[in-house]
Amino acid sequence: MIMALPMPNLDDRRWADLVEEGRALLPVYAPDWTDHNDSDPGITFIELLAWIAEMDVYRVNLIPERHRRKFLALAGIRLRPPAPARTVLGLGFDATKVGSQPFRLPAGTEFAGTDVFGVRTLFRAKHAVTVAPARLESIQREIEGRFHDVTGLPAAGEPLRPFGDDPRPGAALYLGFDVAFPRDEPVSLYFLGADAAVSATERRSLIREWSANHEGCDELSGTMGCVRVPAGNATASALPCADTQIVLPGAMASRPATTSSRRIDKAAALRHHSVRTVWEIAVAPGVWRTLDPDRGEVRDGTRAFTLDGRVVLRAPAAMIGQAMGSVRANRYYVRCRLAAGQYDAAPAIHHVIVNGVRVEQAVESGGEGIAAGGAIGTGEPFQRIALPEKPVIASSVRLFTEPGPDGTWALWERRDDLDASSPTDRHFVLDATAGEITVGDGAHGSTVGEGSEIQVDYRVTRAEAGNVPAGTIRALAGKDRFRHWEALVAAVEDRVAEMERSTPGLSVGAADALSWIDALVVSQPFPAAEGAAAETLAHAEGRAIERMEERTRAVTLEDFEQVALHTPGVRLARAHACANVHPRLPCYRAPGIVTVVVIPHLPQARPMPSAELRRTVASYLARRRLIGSRIEVVGPTYHVVTVRAKVQLLSGVGPGGARERIAASLERFFHPLKGGTDQEGWPLGRDVYRSEVLQVIDETAGVDFVVDLELVDEDGLASCANLCIGPFGLVASGRHAIEVRQP
Repeated sequence: MIMALPMPNLDDRRWADLVEEGRALLPVYAPDWTDHNDSDPGITFIELLAWIAEMDVYRVNLIPERHRRKFLALAGIRLRPPAPARTVLGLGFDATKVGSQPFRLPAGTEFAGTDVFGVRTLFRAKHAVTVAPARLESIQREIEGRFHDVTGLPAAGEPLRPFGDDPRPGAALYLGFDVAFPRDEPVSLYFLGADAAVSATERRSLIREWSANHEGCDELSGTMGCVRVPAGNATASALPCADTQIVLPGAMASRPATTSSRRIDKAAALRHHSVRTVWEIAVAPGVWRTLDPDRGEVRDGTRAFTLDGRVVLRAPAAMIGQAMGSVRANRYYVRCRLAAGQYDAAPAIHHVIVNGVRVEQAVESGGEGIAAGGAIGTGEPFQRIALPEKPVIASSVRLFTEPGPDGTWALWERRDDLDASSPTDRHFVLDATAGEITVGDGAHGSTVGEGSEIQVDYRVTRAEAGNVPAGTIRALAGKDRFRHWEALVAAVEDRVAEMERSTPGLSVGAADALSWIDALVVSQPFPAAEGAAAETLAHAEGRAIERMEERTRAVTLEDFEQVALHTPGVRLARAHACANVHPRLPCYRAPGIVTVVVIPHLPQARPMPSAELRRTVASYLARRRLIGSRIEVVGPTYHVVTVRAKVQLLSGVGPGGARERIAASLERFFHPLKGGTDQEGWPLGRDVYRSEVLQVIDETAGVDFVVDLELVDEDGLASCANLCIGPFGLVASGRHAIEVRQP
């Protein structure tokens, strides 16, 4: 007996339910409509519309899953495949076994651990790493010539702000190590913030925005579609165009036709819009050697500590040990100095990992030959190839078929479906969770010829099960991972041979390579994260609904504000948009112009955006504005307000403490980001009202009443009335003069 699969019921409302729902909403939307009987003509219309709606509900329930996927794709939503867990490991080695020479591990090195259920979990290194013998012993920062020892902050779970709460050029971060870095060897330092997922999303957004901004640039001239932004206030018609890499015609001939020919310059995409830092090493007492990024001496992937990432340092000269600041022990110091620019918000570091390596729970399939993911073509339509290990990383799957007459293997291309594939297109679809590949039927996508060998390369993952807790990963994968182990031993042997050439008398051989591997110490400071199972259709539909609420275009004033606040790489406290107003002519109507006032978190006393920040926000808004509109991005205009007051105190209250409390209350009230009547920041353009200032003083502890009050503007003019602030104005607290009287 054949059992039919039950159809999902997406909406179980019937005609009577819809009519009653409409009738119940009448008092809300039409309170003057009081006759709800069936005889009322309006109720007739409700019944008619309910009949139409019921037909639509019936049709919705007939939509198959395949069509729902297509509707999602039309909206730019595709189901996410299984995602691997990721984390950062700290590496070291036992110097008593192999000496103090640095130890290199190649990209792809596999690490292993056992989770709480006893399942072995493998992780793969995303990049090569040199394991140096140095250990981080002290962390200090220098602000205005004064040193502060902040070594214990990361271990205590407190954020470490490398340049202080209000960074200014000249501030510096000092990292003290127990031994010097080996010369001309890359040493990896990982700096991690509070939320790795947010940082990864921000990194992708920056790269995507940089790529989109350079799509219209001519690759040879660098001018087509790009306009240089002036140094002043940026406008939406200006699109920054940085130097791009030239791609010669034909250079992409070997890649799929869908791949863009532009090479993404990640260093340019991740360059901070304003801040410039300098990395240095101590080479003599009081002498610092600047590391040159153009010579490969430093590579900063943290975007000046605003993103999680690693800094790779290569010491070109010998480092010296010395006592510095509040740390009296000799340390070998690396210094990062804030050379120029302005932060939007003070960066924070939560973890510093020496010899850090980023790993992901996505490793090569363990078999060899056909068993690793191969098959023989049958020539039949929709041939399915079952991979022996699953789930798989969708982006890692590469399918090859038997060499043709020219002796080259044919590479097939993965697609979401085969609807648009021609009979000759070598396309396939993948079910990453089930580990199953399906090729075409000869009409939509080519079939695999009968007897043709099929080879599949891929990586496997445990998806959400790979989110193992801290301390799980403790060692390298063993010899059972034959290909990994063979490559690792070969890489170590090459490294030992290189050391022998540079250091006479050092023995070389397989035993030496194995001793180096045995001496490796692996630590996992915090849990793995980001591992996730394949997204369900229901979840993708929910994500599509949420995406409808996202503001991707600037149409209304609220759109302009929200889009500005979500500019990648920018930290804004507030944004305010004004229509038909030009910042230089605020008293005149300027049709078609939208002025956006942006307020960052810094400087703390008077937050003001840098010119680079304004240009970045303007560029982001430019691609999302309405055609014909012009955008001006500016900072606020500050008005210094000073209060002169005579205050009567309550009996028994001392004058000194009362004066300080009143001044502190006024400073809080006038603060641009924390002031105002609701303590959520001074409203842009709001006047200073005398009555509110009187209330602030009167509510201060120890105050009986206010005898006299004057408000003094920045020109020194005193007034007993309110102070007028312009449309783009904010207030800043001056030096208040408070005279207190005792009963």
